[in-house]
Amino acid sequence: MARNQNRQARRAKALDVAALIEKMKLVVLPTDKLTPYEKNPRINDGAVDAVAASIKKFGFADPIVVRGRNNEIINGHTRWKAAKQLGLARVPCLRGDHLTEAEARAFRIADNKTHELSTWDDGLLRMEIGDLPEFDFADFGFSPLDLGGDGDATNSSDEENSTEGYQHVLKFDKTIIPLTEEEHDEFKRRLDAHCDENGVVFGFIRSLLFGDGE
Repeated sequence: MARNQNRQARRAKALDVAALIEKMKLVVLPTDKLTPYEKNPRINDGAVDAVAASIKKFGFADPIVVRGRNNEIINGHTRWKAAKQLGLARVPCLRGDHLTEAEARAFRIADNKTHELSTWDDGLLRMEIGDLPEFDFADFGFSPLDLGGDGDATNSSDEENSTEGYQHVLKFDKTIIPLTEEEHDEFKRRLDAHCDENGVVFGFIRSLLFGDGE
């Protein structure tokens, strides 16, 4: 008797996968009929090119999650921007109408945050990439340092990207800048001072590296 009650309790707590699938119906919608969430806290412009390259190469395998009559985007703002960049007239979407407004807002934050919790096994990653020479993983956002570990993946003869003999490197977009120990210490000192004075670092590295546009 007790065993049956425990089994029933476990079933009651278990996710009803069939019901979840039924709620999240897959539809295809016009790209221009989707509405971005105006208070989306995720800054994603820097990822659009890489996502667009992935969609172009592999297809639209990750639907956008939308909700409501105006198809407000719950999850997938970067994919939506990439679709617009590629000129896609229609995109696959999952309907999240079963979520309340509060649940949709919370899911938007939680989903973005949980993606940050994963890390790479660098050794296995480089083995996988090494086995796939037909793909240019730089298109998908990987830097030369990510791919090769020494900055040689882009151009081994480029002295500006050579890190040999340096203990530190500064990555800025796809540029790798080798730093001596003294340069690294000075850079860190100035960065810490800027943070102490202003509380933010946005735009600081660009201004530090390029000054008045030089």
